This record gives sequence, C-alpha cells and structure tokens, in this order.
Amino acid sequence: MILLYIFYLIRGIHYLYWSDKRVLKSKIAYAENDLRAFKIIPLTYNIMLKPAKIEIGLMKKG
Repeated sequence: MILLYIFYLIRGIHYLYWSDKRVLKSKIAYAENDLRAFKIIPLTYNIMLKPAKIEIGLMKKG
C-alpha cells in the first residue's frame, strides 16, 4: 500500500512541475522529507522512483 502511495506521490509531483526544474527539485525534496516518517527511505523510495521517472519520460516523448 505504501509503495503505491510513494509511486503516485512522486508521479504527481513530476506531472505538475516537470517544466520547472527548480520547483520540481524543491517539491521532490519536500516529499522525501515527509516520507522519512515512514522509516522506509531509501529502499522503497528508490524502488518507486524509477518507474515514476520512466512514466514521466514516456509522457514527455508523447
């Protein structure tokens, strides 16, 4: 369940801010900080970061 939350959170942030790299970096850092409370960083975060980035990359290519 938490893995899906992480995936959709990361994907949503990328969808909203992918055109503004400065804001994107800030929002991702904020999300990483919030997720530390679950004490699952970095393992599950890194696992879910890759598919989110792949999906965003595919979206950018059309």
